[in-house]
Amino acid sequence: MADSNPDSLSIEAGWTPGDSPAAADSDAYCEIIGRLMYLTLATRPHLAYAVNVASRAQAAPTEAHVKLVNRILRNLKGIINDGIQFKWTLYTTIGAYSDADLAGDKLTRRSTSGMLMKYCEGPVMWRSKLQRSE
Repeated sequence: MADSNPDSLSIEAGWTPGDSPAAADSDAYCEIIGRLMYLTLATRPHLAYAVNVASRAQAAPTEAHVKLVNRILRNLKGIINDGIQFKWTLYTTIGAYSDADLAGDKLTRRSTSGMLMKYCEGPVMWRSKLQRSE
């Protein structure tokens, strides 16, 4: 990864693993996913959706999932010095945003919803979740 070029996006819209062979080392995959989950909770909210998609395959990751995780890591390489910024002004601003896709998971036809709360233009709370189907 040290010699790889940074990637501008962590995941493409509508990404699916397709028919890909099983990954060689699922334990290492799970370890990397755990570390990426920590980053999404602590400092990298823009990765929440991509890590959510990658984490769905922890039981049986494929080579396509490993490529997705490598893409997320390349994206992190390009933004290693970026961080959350708050813009202080005379008036405090608070914003809340939410969105969902309709049956965005091509395999299960389940929707993913997301939420972002901002304080002084900096994100303070975020979430991305695959919805249940009953």
